[in-house]
Amino acid sequence: MRGCRDASAALRSRQDNKKGARAFSTCNQLSSSISYRTHQSVSTNQQRRSDVFGRRREAMRYQRLVRSALTAVAIWLSIGCLAPAANALIVCTGTQSLADPGNGDSCSTTADGGSITQAQASVNSSATASAKGASTANSQASDFGMAHAKATNSGNAQASAADHSSVSSAASNGSASESTATDFSTADTCADGGSKAQADSDSSSTATSTATGSSIAESQATGGSSAQALASQNSSAQVVAENGGNAVAQAINNSTASAENGANSTFVGVYATNGSTASGSNTAPPVCLPASGGIAVVVSPAGNCGPVDQSPFAGGAATPEIDPNVAGEGLAIVVIGFLLLGERRRARS
Repeated sequence: MRGCRDASAALRSRQDNKKGARAFSTCNQLSSSISYRTHQSVSTNQQRRSDVFGRRREAMRYQRLVRSALTAVAIWLSIGCLAPAANALIVCTGTQSLADPGNGDSCSTTADGGSITQAQASVNSSATASAKGASTANSQASDFGMAHAKATNSGNAQASAADHSSVSSAASNGSASESTATDFSTADTCADGGSKAQADSDSSSTATSTATGSSIAESQATGGSSAQALASQNSSAQVVAENGGNAVAQAINNSTASAENGANSTFVGVYATNGSTASGSNTAPPVCLPASGGIAVVVSPAGNCGPVDQSPFAGGAATPEIDPNVAGEGLAIVVIGFLLLGERRRARS
């Protein structure tokens, strides 16, 4: 009987252990299930929060972009409001006269049927251009400038003045002339008889070029200097003046003359006639190569050569005139000069 009870007790003990094991296993499964669901829930919540934060970041980023764009537009508009208005420009073509009293500008052009003219003026400036006989004349003036161009008989005249400067350009009989001046400077050119004349000046300087009879005259002046080139009868004259120097070159009748001066308050003069060649500067020794029946003269700080007393520089003259023995050329230049002077006076009045 005891044995049965012991066996029964042992059986119940084993059954209880099995129930406990099953319960423990069930608890573990439940715990795992709960843990999984809890982890899944936490992961889901974290994903939701990440999505929310991502959307917020995107919204904030978009707002920053919008604010940056609006700021850029505001700055651009402010700069546009502060920037000065573009200078008014008046343009005359053909035969025309215009004036802009508000800006102090005026332009005037005259042309016959076979010619082309244009004159532009802006900022208290005056520009005139006239052409006839299948010619072209253009002038541009700005910032208190005065520009005048005159062309006749297949001539081409170009004039450009800026910043308180004054220029004139005259071309006739198949010639070309070009004058350019800036920064309180003056440039004048005159070309006749298939010639070319060019003058450039800036920084309170003066450049003048005159060419006649299939010749070439070129002058360049800068830094408060003065340059003058004169060539006639198939000749060539070139002048460069800088740093307050004064230089003149004159060539006549198949001759070549070149002058260069870069020394303040000094003079270089070069003169060549009848097939001669001469060159001078403020630094290099003078060169005089006279041809038969001609003369070559140089006057310069670096030395003189040739018969100075037979040149335009005799007696210390620093501004030679066109040789009066050249028939017709002196008169043509004087006439053109008076025409340009009259146009300047009419433009000022």
